[in-house]
Amino acid sequence: MVVRPGLVVALALGAVGAASFFIGRTVELKAAAARTTGILLPAPSLSATPKPAPLPYQNLRAIDVIALSFSDFYDALRSAPNEARKKWAAELEQMSPGPRRTAAVTGFYKLLIQFDPALAIKTIREIQDKGVRNIALAGAVDTVPGFAMEKLAAAMAELYEEPTGHTRSYLSELIEQWMDLDPAAVARFEEEHSKGESSHPVSTEVISNWAQLDVKAAREWLEKHDEWKTPEYQRAFINGWYENDRSAAVSYVLAHASEADMRDSVGNILRALYYDAKDEARKFIEALPDDRIRRAAFRAAFENIMYDEVEDGGEPAFSPRAVAEWMVEFPPAYWKGRLQDVFKWSRKPPREMISWIQQQSPEIRDIVAADYTPPWKATAADTVNAVLEVADPRLRDQLLEGLFRRSDDIPIEDIRDAISKAPLSAEQRAHVLQVMADVDSRPSQATDDEEINDYGSEK
Repeated sequence: MVVRPGLVVALALGAVGAASFFIGRTVELKAAAARTTGILLPAPSLSATPKPAPLPYQNLRAIDVIALSFSDFYDALRSAPNEARKKWAAELEQMSPGPRRTAAVTGFYKLLIQFDPALAIKTIREIQDKGVRNIALAGAVDTVPGFAMEKLAAAMAELYEEPTGHTRSYLSELIEQWMDLDPAAVARFEEEHSKGESSHPVSTEVISNWAQLDVKAAREWLEKHDEWKTPEYQRAFINGWYENDRSAAVSYVLAHASEADMRDSVGNILRALYYDAKDEARKFIEALPDDRIRRAAFRAAFENIMYDEVEDGGEPAFSPRAVAEWMVEFPPAYWKGRLQDVFKWSRKPPREMISWIQQQSPEIRDIVAADYTPPWKATAADTVNAVLEVADPRLRDQLLEGLFRRSDDIPIEDIRDAISKAPLSAEQRAHVLQVMADVDSRPSQATDDEEINDYGSEK
């Protein structure tokens, strides 16, 4: 769940947009603007507490208001009548294009959307300059109150134009904030504004958030729209359901684990349990129907995650070695063939993972070594030399086979060059090249796609 920023944070965001407009302006300029617009306060009285004179807002120009300090700008925009706000908005639209106008318009609408969302959206709709309108809409997205998100989203869907080459989608950012507060409303909005660009009327993220907040309502929507068996929707629903009621989601996935379109959800649940509660993850694995589904679960859970080493600021549980060590706690039939991704995404030097393989018990070492895959960023020289340094000839040949079979990220010419430069005798070099030739001559192993197609089938 994403909590909406409080007023203090929202004002700070507004300050960022407005602050850049003030660069280069001096205190004297501010004082001069105040003098020309007649907002000087009366001198203090010795007999009574001074009271500031009412500000003649209608007499102020937008450029004078923007030139005030942020606190004064905030007070002016908050206190000014709507007529003054409309006047300033019109004047901002007439400013010359450039960074100053962008900062001014952004800051203005970041604040106005908080003080008076209805007026802000109405004013934005009346802007004739498409560029200025885009800037105003983008600024309003950052600080719009939750109750006004639907109206702002409707205005953006109608008026906002994504700039060419722009990397941010402000409408998507608004939807992301809104779905954390009211996914049911977002679902209605997306259905009403669907442009036929997607095969699904509502984004999967909305379904996931909805299930996280209200499992019953999300499930009813899916069934009403005949989308319950749509794999993408079902996965999204189960992901949200897990966050809402872990036990119920796990029980459902286990009950349907043999169904072909449940494979990814089985993997998602396993990955979540591995992170949240390893004891429950172990029970989940044991409760799956058979070893083919267990292997598929390991693959789906750990194939596409963001592995990172702890030294690089990564989460310890998701370092490649941590995942590998957890997998080999189970019988080999559960994980055989599934360590390849772990080896591949390691950022450690090849010697470190090879050292880990050497430390495995004799009962599983050969099976672990059969999955060896060179790290994706390792050089050919480091990879080849690390394997050739292994003293055990049987293990060394197993690692060489893995290197030659799964070195897709290393050009074969670089591997041959590394072998030619390695400190080997002629006989040793001939043996290594023979292992390479043997691997090339063997039929390819069953592909992952074949394993996926076999998911849940009976042998």
